Amino acid sequence: MDEAAAAYGGEVDSPVVAGEIYCKLMVACETVLDVPRVEQWHRVFATLEQQLDVAWASAICRMHVGTVWTAAGRWDEAERELTRSVELYDETYRALRPAACARLAELRVRQGRFGEAERLLEASGDDRFGIRPATRVAWQQAVTDTDRNAAVAALAEVLAQHVGALAMLPDLAVLADLQCGVARGELCLPAHQTWSTPDGHQRTPLGAVIVL
Repeated sequence: MDEAAAAYGGEVDSPVVAGEIYCKLMVACETVLDVPRVEQWHRVFATLEQQLDVAWASAICRMHVGTVWTAAGRWDEAERELTRSVELYDETYRALRPAACARLAELRVRQGRFGEAERLLEASGDDRFGIRPATRVAWQQAVTDTDRNAAVAALAEVLAQHVGALAMLPDLAVLADLQCGVARGELCLPAHQTWSTPDGHQRTPLGAVIVL
């Protein structure tokens, strides 16, 4: 946080270093879903894309900001940030494009747009973030209890490789919801069912487990 403040205050001479600092700050915000801090800092990144040598930093920051907005139910804002992130990756650092596609797929699942989510997952490669929307898509497409159990088992296997990782908490929430769904004999995952909060943001049953 101190480094980001120093970069914003002009105490960091290199734009590249400043970009890296902002990126690390947003990674931290995504990990703990820190909405207030994202609100405080996300406008700073808009100017980065105007500088060709650090436009990649704007792509990274927007990607993480969009993920926080998705979890917070601020889907219109998430849409803008994630879509722009993909565009900037196309123009700058295509190697990281799959990470943005995986996060945009998560938004599409919450919106109930499973076909689009599946196509984005195809473009996300092996990005770890994609396991969550991929599991939701697999559950939605499941025909038998065996298919649904397989979706749960695949997610559990991934989580077993990252025991204790803070960033995996949202994935654990999805796993718990799916396991409950199996126990209740549910035939579909209600991730696309939403309600609006008084502030106009969207919530889903799975999104409600995240305390913001």
